[in-house]
Amino acid sequence: MILRPIDMSTKLSRWSVASRTYLFDSLRQMFQGTLDAAFLSLCLLVAIRVFKAHNFTKSIMMAFVWVGGLLAPLLTRLAARTNFRAAYIGTMLFCFAACCFVGAAFAQTFPLVLFFIAAASIFYRAEGAVLISIYVDNYSANQRASRAALGLTLSALFAVIFGHACGHILDIDLSYYRFLFLFVALSACMSGLCLTGIPTSPVRRPENRNVSYISYLFRDKLFGLLTLYFTAIGFVYQMLIPVRMEFLANECYGLNLTNGMVMLLSCVVPNVARVLSIQIIGFLFDRISLVSIRLLVNLIFFIGVVAFFNGHSFFALTVGSIFLGIAMAGSFVLHGLWMTKFAPKEMLPAYASVYMLATGIRSVFAPIVGYILLSANYSPTFVGNASALVIILASIGFWSLRRDPALH
Repeated sequence: MILRPIDMSTKLSRWSVASRTYLFDSLRQMFQGTLDAAFLSLCLLVAIRVFKAHNFTKSIMMAFVWVGGLLAPLLTRLAARTNFRAAYIGTMLFCFAACCFVGAAFAQTFPLVLFFIAAASIFYRAEGAVLISIYVDNYSANQRASRAALGLTLSALFAVIFGHACGHILDIDLSYYRFLFLFVALSACMSGLCLTGIPTSPVRRPENRNVSYISYLFRDKLFGLLTLYFTAIGFVYQMLIPVRMEFLANECYGLNLTNGMVMLLSCVVPNVARVLSIQIIGFLFDRISLVSIRLLVNLIFFIGVVAFFNGHSFFALTVGSIFLGIAMAGSFVLHGLWMTKFAPKEMLPAYASVYMLATGIRSVFAPIVGYILLSANYSPTFVGNASALVIILASIGFWSLRRDPALH
């Protein structure tokens, strides 16, 4: 038996890359929490309270908030052809999103505000397929979720602080939303700046460059089924975002809470729960099967939906918001990393871009469906209970895949 000397320089280099990525990516996600709060709560609250927007207009805005995923396959191919570093591309996308929020802050009409928010979302959501290549290159397989957990925790914490501040600032004067949009723009710039400190390589191309990325949904049956079930759960999640806001903020549903209370239940409470649970979710993700962690998150999501939409008391709304926040923590971990559990390393950017496309399609139609149901005089409680049924059906689909060897 021949003993070979350990190459300490190589091990140190790998440790340095992972540690540097851990530091700067955590800082990036901290600032990114402000953008998440803006897209998921602030923009819709501004539409409801400042501009008194019609249901159809609000549904279009919420659809555009997620439309960036539709361009993910195209942008991933373009990114691979430029040979630019993944971090450089991500920085550009964040800076473009920041410029759009500046435009929204100074826009005088709601259609123009809607245009800038839609453009910002395109750049913001499109970076997901690029960022996953950074995690795959710089982290080992058994530490990706644990490493990402700190950043997700800081992201949720900043979302809590920003969301709480937004509610109180808008209660003082609704016109102050412009300053809030400018702060979001600054946060987007800081997120992009943090990416420049991460060592990355160019976005990887799949081996068969002539094959359409979308075809992998059919060429890889397991990937196709998982994408279908993840898309179903995500559809429910996205559809309920505006429904929850309308339930809390629109006086026709009987609650008619203050701006501070709306932001408390829609942003602050869920994100506090997310902060407290994200480390546990990340720990479990690295140690149990994909099906097991997905079913656990689905159960928590189901409890949150039922509690939130079937109880009109502050206690029931708070309990529901807590469970929805824990489910949000699970969704954030799974959304970015579930493909790393089974996909070949060289295929991850392609798979991620296809999943981002599916995410974009579902996210465009989900809020529209939610508003269509509300406009048809279905109550938020009915929409919530129907969503709970979809969660059960998707969970049955995940359960049917539990014996697949690729998922263990």
